[in-house]
Amino acid sequence: AVVGMGAVVFKDVAAGQTVVGNPARVIFSK
Repeated sequence: AVVGMGAVVFKDVAAGQTVVGNPARVIFSK
């Protein structure tokens, strides 16, 4: 998983996912 700088994550992020934002949203998934 890749978590963008400043992202606020409340849930588990699966392997291969990229999340950014507040709240964190998935922007890319392999």
